[in-house]
Amino acid sequence: MEFWERSFAEIAQEIVKSLQQIIRLEIKLAKAEAGESLRSARQGAVLLIAGGVAMLYAVGCVILAAIYALTLVVTPWAAALIVAAVTAVAGGLGLYLAFQKFNHVGTPKRTVASLQEMVS
Repeated sequence: MEFWERSFAEIAQEIVKSLQQIIRLEIKLAKAEAGESLRSARQGAVLLIAGGVAMLYAVGCVILAAIYALTLVVTPWAAALIVAAVTAVAGGLGLYLAFQKFNHVGTPKRTVASLQEMVS
């Protein structure tokens, strides 16, 4: 059957089938790309966790070294207490600064105004 012998309905049906096939292929491509991105993100997360654990051990070793160094000057229990106090102050300061940053996070004023404008 030649092109000119087909009816409009047949041509429209073929166009719809082609569009459906294109959409299916695009969805399949998107799934494949998302899978690749997830694999890469998973590998990154594993490396991030491993690095974080190693850093925690390193911080522990530095704290222990500070305690050992202080034992040359004061008794071991006092050295441990001093290092614990300094560590607590540093951690408390970090938390305080973090909370200050979170308190300065405001509402998105332009978005709220735009939504109010749309509602009214």
